[in-house]
Amino acid sequence: MTFLFKDRIRLFELVHGPNFHDPLVKRYVMNVFANVRPLRECEFATREIGCTNSEIKQFIVRYTRDIKPHYKIEFKGKEYSIIRIVKDIGKNYTITLVARVNAM
Repeated sequence: MTFLFKDRIRLFELVHGPNFHDPLVKRYVMNVFANVRPLRECEFATREIGCTNSEIKQFIVRYTRDIKPHYKIEFKGKEYSIIRIVKDIGKNYTITLVARVNAM
């Protein structure tokens, strides 16, 4: 399967400022190109919950090391929290990040 890595996403983490009591600030970790696909909540929900309208996206990126589950994704002005990291099997060397938009 061929992917078009045309969307640029930024991965960041929230860290404290120089002093522990400072507010959390964004520390950008890396910029990567991704193939972005929208997903429905039904694909992750159980039968009791049903479908909801929360925005979930699937980011397929070329294999990059050190992506941690606590990282956040910035894409088109919105911030996403990573729900799941899946290393794809095969020789296409990609990682799938499933993420949900943060409530602002």
